[in-house]
Amino acid sequence: YQMAFGPTDERTLLARNQLAEAYFYDGQLDEAAAGYVAVLDTGRAALGRSSEPALSAMNGLGMVFVDMDRAAEARKLLEEAATLVDEALGPEHPHTLDVKNNLGWTLYVLKDFAAAELVLTENLAVQRRVNGPQSKQTLSALNNLALTYTATGRLREAEAAHREEWSIGRRVLGDDHPEVLRIVKTPADKTN
Repeated sequence: YQMAFGPTDERTLLARNQLAEAYFYDGQLDEAAAGYVAVLDTGRAALGRSSEPALSAMNGLGMVFVDMDRAAEARKLLEEAATLVDEALGPEHPHTLDVKNNLGWTLYVLKDFAAAELVLTENLAVQRRVNGPQSKQTLSALNNLALTYTATGRLREAEAAHREEWSIGRRVLGDDHPEVLRIVKTPADKTN
């Protein structure tokens, strides 16, 4: 892309975001962070701070920071991203929902459970309305909320959320999918 369209073209920056994401999923966090920072800086300078490459890089970098034990930095970045993406794309856009789910997860990691629950509850309601009750996005939002309930000792609510998550996961992903098997092992699912 860079040779065909140049280093500041949106397509080039989105491809570089995908490369950073691949590094992230491969556990190469330093490389992922460097890639996202480069896209974020270039995207903001060339296309504006609310451009899709910049917002996507902020979201990805936030999750890298969480995995690097830099969750406080992730929170700040994701709070900014949530505001910008909401303004640029609207509250029901898939990118907005993804950023808010990641922000909720980050708040959970930081043990700010009240803030996490607020963000995740709102996000789950919008996910269900926009994506339906049986989407992977809804499943992820439900999981994060269930974990928050577990962390705050609200085990009945956690159990209900995990059971719903398991039911959706079986329908959406299949009985043998690793995520479905992970749900079965979740402690809150065994509270009865």
